[in-house]
Amino acid sequence: MKKILFCMALLLLAGCQSSPQTNEKNKEQTVQKAVQSEQKDNQLSKEQQLLKQITQKAEKGILYGVEKFPIGTPVETVLHTWGTPEGGDPGYLDYKLGHQCGLVAADTKQLTGITSYHADLLKLTADQVKKVLGQPEPDQSETSLNGTKSLLYKMGKYRLFFYYSNNQITNLYLEEIKN
Repeated sequence: MKKILFCMALLLLAGCQSSPQTNEKNKEQTVQKAVQSEQKDNQLSKEQQLLKQITQKAEKGILYGVEKFPIGTPVETVLHTWGTPEGGDPGYLDYKLGHQCGLVAADTKQLTGITSYHADLLKLTADQVKKVLGQPEPDQSETSLNGTKSLLYKMGKYRLFFYYSNNQITNLYLEEIKN
């Protein structure tokens, strides 16, 4: 009986003794995995949040990065606020350097289209856009213009184009759907 108790005590001691280094290493690995997983979730959620902001504004005729001037804004308001454009022509006001945008005024009286080159857009890829927003409109998606492709999404009474090259979003374009 004493031998059995002695053996059980040895087994119990042996089982309870694990290397402090092994325990620390396991804890460290678990913490690292948790941190990496959280970073991936945060990164994805940042992209999702950005796309949510873009689409919510687009449904109201406002383009991300150019919130000051929604579709329909009189050209005079833009000129009064930002001054002479950096370039373009009467139908296109180029403010790419100073305000990261271009404004289309087909009738030269009010904005009919807006292009945004906001730096935040470079954080997005075409694959992420498709993953979050779903498949683009089939009739206009994946069209090529000067080496770039576009993804088209209808946002209420507006059309939102995501332009990209090598899967990297480069700019957005918003216009009202004409009947």
